[in-house]
Amino acid sequence: MPPGRLRKRSSATTLIEQNRAESAFMTASYPGGTMQLKTIPSDKTIYKFYIKHIENDIFYLGLKWDADVTWQEALKNHIDGYRAAGRLN
Repeated sequence: MPPGRLRKRSSATTLIEQNRAESAFMTASYPGGTMQLKTIPSDKTIYKFYIKHIENDIFYLGLKWDADVTWQEALKNHIDGYRAAGRLN
């Protein structure tokens, strides 16, 4: 299974399944370091990264929904979102 794919049922997979009835997802990307919203058709497979604090079993999905159609773009969006929030240099 590619990195970033949700393997177990979580709030993120529930959110994705609930929104499949919509025609598209709105997601954040950061071309040039500035956040821009883009639309992804709901019939596409999307990838979403999250951080899990192992000791406390806490998941951090990020401040913005930054999923994308490739795991590479989803990871880039996740990292760029951290940078934009001032949490990562």
